[in-house]
Amino acid sequence: MSKDVIITEVDSETAMEHKPKISLVLDNGDELVREIEKAQQTITELDRTLDHIKNFTPRFHYSR
Repeated sequence: MSKDVIITEVDSETAMEHKPKISLVLDNGDELVREIEKAQQTITELDRTLDHIKNFTPRFHYSR
């Protein structure tokens, strides 16, 4: 299933006066969504790892 993303350029100052000049359709929107989902998963894993580092309790032993 392919997800199309439509990007439309609109000049904010003249948006009420003119229609958009160009429209772009992203053919591989599904690939972009997959990459975003992978990045979100990586962020979640990194957050967990960072939390473990923040709460790390070092243990030492005496050695001669």
